[in-house]
Amino acid sequence: MSGPIEIDATEPPKRVRLGLLGCGNVGAALVGLIERDRDEIAARTGILLEVTRIAVRSLSKERGLSLPDGVLTTDGETWFTRRRMMQPIFHRQRIQAMGETMAAGVMPR
Repeated sequence: MSGPIEIDATEPPKRVRLGLLGCGNVGAALVGLIERDRDEIAARTGILLEVTRIAVRSLSKERGLSLPDGVLTTDGETWFTRRRMMQPIFHRQRIQAMGETMAAGVMPR
């Protein structure tokens, strides 16, 4: 590994807009972490994360988050179809394999 990433503090952070599929336990926690630690993430990485859209099944469900108007969006059947298409990617064995690959990438050689 070559050492810590050097960030040019004179440059404004690059804005990265994020969209999520779902805002249940995992999605809501991720949004909360991004909102809470946005400035620290930007200072460390030079990237300012912004959650701009979250596709959900129900707009009326309480999520315990303070989101601007228009961030949550739904389209019943479309949401369900996309969710079904994405599920195989998040199978336990695939996640484990991805984790091993990521860990190997940061381990000293």
